[in-house]
Amino acid sequence: MSTIDTAEGRTTLVLSPHQDDEASRLAAYVAIAADRGDAVELVQVTDGTATGVGRAEGLSPGTVQRWRDREQFSCWDWLTDGRGTITRLQLVDGAARAEDIVSALTQRLDTDNGECELYVATWHHDRPEAHPADLHPDHIACVLAAREIARTTGIPVRFARHATQQELPGTLYEAQTHEQRLRIEGALSAYTVIGRRSVRHTFEAAEGSGGTSRITE
Repeated sequence: MSTIDTAEGRTTLVLSPHQDDEASRLAAYVAIAADRGDAVELVQVTDGTATGVGRAEGLSPGTVQRWRDREQFSCWDWLTDGRGTITRLQLVDGAARAEDIVSALTQRLDTDNGECELYVATWHHDRPEAHPADLHPDHIACVLAAREIARTTGIPVRFARHATQQELPGTLYEAQTHEQRLRIEGALSAYTVIGRRSVRHTFEAAEGSGGTSRITE
């Protein structure tokens, strides 16, 4: 387990391709960052409407989006203990473009004068250890955008492995307190209706590990 040093005035931005990626990949890290006093902000990239759950359950795209956003809001509220914020880019699920993400992040970073770090709720699609989920077009767009942000701004950018790959190399973050463990439990349970139906095995793996986060550059 790794600990995180307290840094006053730090902002932790979390870039998530879809509603639920932040929970399955970065739950422990977000809970720790919030408790150390970071301003923790989730940048949600897509509207999440392409999930097959909507079709299977006979839900309209608008309903799917509302319900996915509702699950994510509850998740983020648990992880940050009510101290986090969410910015929604509302890009079309399955068609996110790296340049649009870069533009939004650049505008966001222009308003932040303090220390900032970016954590991406996916991993490198073009490396041998990539999980199949990392090959989704929206995940790839997030990785390419994050790399460009790192190149042009110099801020630290890090990537999170899939919940089933916690044994692979990277810095492992685990809940440090009983309260954090309970909040992570609440965050993962927030995705009962859409998230779990969409990626059941991913949530089972996340719950089995206690919501650990395996993070690399």
